[in-house]
Amino acid sequence: MAKNNPTGQLLDLMTAAREQGHNQHTIEALSTVFACKADDSISVARGILYAINLCAQARAATEKFIPGNKAIFLAPFDKIEGLFSRMNLLAAWSTYQPYISDSVIAALTFGDHSLSLTYAGESPETPQDIRDFISRLDVLLDECLASELAPELKALFLRHLESLRSALLEYRLNGSVSLEKALDEIAGSMARHQSTVGREYESGNIFIKGFFETLGKINDLVSTGQNIYLLGAPAAPLLLSVLNNV
Repeated sequence: MAKNNPTGQLLDLMTAAREQGHNQHTIEALSTVFACKADDSISVARGILYAINLCAQARAATEKFIPGNKAIFLAPFDKIEGLFSRMNLLAAWSTYQPYISDSVIAALTFGDHSLSLTYAGESPETPQDIRDFISRLDVLLDECLASELAPELKALFLRHLESLRSALLEYRLNGSVSLEKALDEIAGSMARHQSTVGREYESGNIFIKGFFETLGKINDLVSTGQNIYLLGAPAAPLLLSVLNNV
């Protein structure tokens, strides 16, 4: 069952990492944990970044939602950050397994239990929703890099995809403020680049169409009750209106 808080998700990740064989290379162990191939360096790097971001979210959630003395719940985060910040991917995985000790797993287990009682009530969306959106953005990042868009447009969309990804990572902890800001900035950017982006959309560019489709679904995540420029209506039609009429 998917955990409803970042400490629980980190617990699942560290449990899987701890179960990897001692004698394999670190990159092989991590590729199994992150469900990718060992020679897919982009996916491995993205998995490491995800783990580091998840650790930061778990630390912040612990500070915000767990009452009283938080020391036991905060204890594992320095260890996990140390694990991923000093890693030689060609070293034996046994080099790093001591970072994931019994005490680290126990503290994460206690933290998961405590947060599971309070964290989920802050937002009706499930963690799986957020993970699905982040996975979709990761696919779009790869499609953008592989596309034949002009370099300046490619850089533009990569920047927007990264801002959306960052805002989604913050969403469960701090609400929709960062996501609203990212969507507003994208609307303004599309208006400024309406001639080139609109031309690519009309030509049937698969990446551009996928970007707008995903943007519309992300907009739905935060649209209830909002009255700002981009929110409150499906994003794709609004953006296309900007592209066609500015």
